[in-house]
Amino acid sequence: MTLMTRSNFPSQISSMFIGLDNFFDDLDLLAGFHEPKYPPFNLIREDADHYSVEMAVAGFAPEDISVTSKNGILTISAKSEKNDATKDRDYVYRGLSSRSFEQDFKLYEHVTVESAEFNNGVLKVKLERKLPEHLKEQTFPINITKQLKS
Repeated sequence: MTLMTRSNFPSQISSMFIGLDNFFDDLDLLAGFHEPKYPPFNLIREDADHYSVEMAVAGFAPEDISVTSKNGILTISAKSEKNDATKDRDYVYRGLSSRSFEQDFKLYEHVTVESAEFNNGVLKVKLERKLPEHLKEQTFPINITKQLKS
């Protein structure tokens, strides 16, 4: 099986997608994509313009978590402060991890972070796509002109 990249994408098809150069670059990046394992998260489409990221952050306090957005990248990270109380414990099994992490998510044009909420060990980051008026679908009336008879 051959992976199709931007360099070998048929020119007839790529010419139909004017302005989506970043899309093809992102597809190239996905070829080397590995799915992050920690912490687990959900990506949810609420409707056409609203999305959310839910991330399981059990073991972290809200003040340990950072949500930032810069240059089209949403970054969610947390620093694990090793607690003296947990350091002296002798764990038989440790299934709840609270190690430091950083997750990046690509935000496409016109998608912004609206809010971040922490509830019962789950961080929910709400995203909204705000298209400018000139990019929204427009319907134009068709005028009928009278033809002159000769």
